Amino acid sequence: MNRLSVLIFTKDKVKDTLRLIKNVYVVASEIVVMDSSTVKNRNAFEKELKKGKLSKVRTFYVAPLGYPDPMREFALRKCRNEWVLLMDTDETLSEELAGRIPSVIKDAKADGFMIDRVEKDGAGKVMGRAYQLRLYRKSKVKYNGMPHEFPEVHGKTDTIDAPFSIIHVHDFGALGKNLYASEVTSYRTIVIESFTNRLAYGDLMSKVSKGNTFAGSLFGMYMRAKGAKPEEELSWLDYWLFFKFPVFDHVRSSFPALNMKSVKDRLDYARYKLGYFFKVDKVHRKLQFAISMDLEKDKGIINYLGLGSPEVIQKINKVFIDRDANSLAVLGYLLYKRHELGKGYYRHLSDFGSYDAGWMKV
Repeated sequence: MNRLSVLIFTKDKVKDTLRLIKNVYVVASEIVVMDSSTVKNRNAFEKELKKGKLSKVRTFYVAPLGYPDPMREFALRKCRNEWVLLMDTDETLSEELAGRIPSVIKDAKADGFMIDRVEKDGAGKVMGRAYQLRLYRKSKVKYNGMPHEFPEVHGKTDTIDAPFSIIHVHDFGALGKNLYASEVTSYRTIVIESFTNRLAYGDLMSKVSKGNTFAGSLFGMYMRAKGAKPEEELSWLDYWLFFKFPVFDHVRSSFPALNMKSVKDRLDYARYKLGYFFKVDKVHRKLQFAISMDLEKDKGIINYLGLGSPEVIQKINKVFIDRDANSLAVLGYLLYKRHELGKGYYRHLSDFGSYDAGWMKV
């Protein structure tokens, strides 16, 4: 079948969401909107849908978790069609791509397609571009719920080349060209990554040894000299060395978010990433690291929090969907509860009011 579901996640972006809906309306058989907005903005959005007679739109309200990735698997189950196109509210389909998608789906010999995503500033100048997996058969992909991830594709992938593009307009004037250093993005990103891309000495030594036995031996000697235990997290200085030196290149390649070719980019990332070492107290930092190790074992937030289960989603929604709480604090609360209580954590979510959000001090 050639029917297409366009999947959109939104939070308090009524105008942007409506603009995107109108942009993809012709190519979509249905438009599935996962909305984490406040009650006020949900009502405004519903009013505009009725006013515009946008009958293809199906809206599902979900608790805000700071970023959309943890709800990806749940959202795919709400899509009625096998083919799904994932779009962000600050993006637009080029006219060429909108006209091309129906034939791509009809003649598809692949299960997922990489699409040219073009970054433009407010004046329309191209600032960069990258291919991202955005169009796929939902039965062939799997999300783990980690920040900014691309889904795993269990099948063949292909590429849709420019000018068939997704356009993303970025206000670089507000953000600054170094997104890692930007005050606009650093708070949200540091908080999210407090639970990701963390390293224990033992894991790092194992990864180093696989690519370079001699380097692994040297790193083992270094660990013994400083008295570092395999289960301990790297110190802030050792994180810095990890990002700086080429000997760790093959290790960083196993962490997509850390695999930056430019030394400057890696060190910029290290500066903002390590900022929380000096802003979050030792107790919370240690707890975050333990949770990050849990996430690695469970292969992501979706599996760890049980977000593939309708029962879990229903309980989380019941507690948080109408609560005016910081969405990242909600995510932290769920992760802490899961670490403390195990898989049945979602049955005990009523004490959020007393939640200690000390890890948010970044």
